Amino acid sequence: MTNVDGCNSDFVQGQPYLESMSRQLKDVNLYVDDRKQHKSDGLIKLFGLNKLELLLLEAPGCFSNKDEKKIKLGYHKCVYGSLTILECITDDYAYASLNIFTLVKVFFLQAVGKFFKK
Repeated sequence: MTNVDGCNSDFVQGQPYLESMSRQLKDVNLYVDDRKQHKSDGLIKLFGLNKLELLLLEAPGCFSNKDEKKIKLGYHKCVYGSLTILECITDDYAYASLNIFTLVKVFFLQAVGKFFKK
């Protein structure tokens, strides 16, 4: 992708671990091992800013998949993943003002059927 003011953003694919989930589990001593990781289908990360994750992609199965259970599971994974990303942002930037925090955007995309839901 691009490098804007040292952010060094990039798209990571191939079931990358959601590092923010691992960080939050370690903070409350619930982290077990690497086998119990939250794996996504893709992430946009800012490697120049503490590997900050901004976009979470979930694709519940193959193209044109209409399995409602997989779609709902993927949606819930995205919601919980987005919340942990926001928690890590507040941990990393704990002294930022509320006005600045309201400008923060975290996205998730869910590829369902022939469309992306956001």
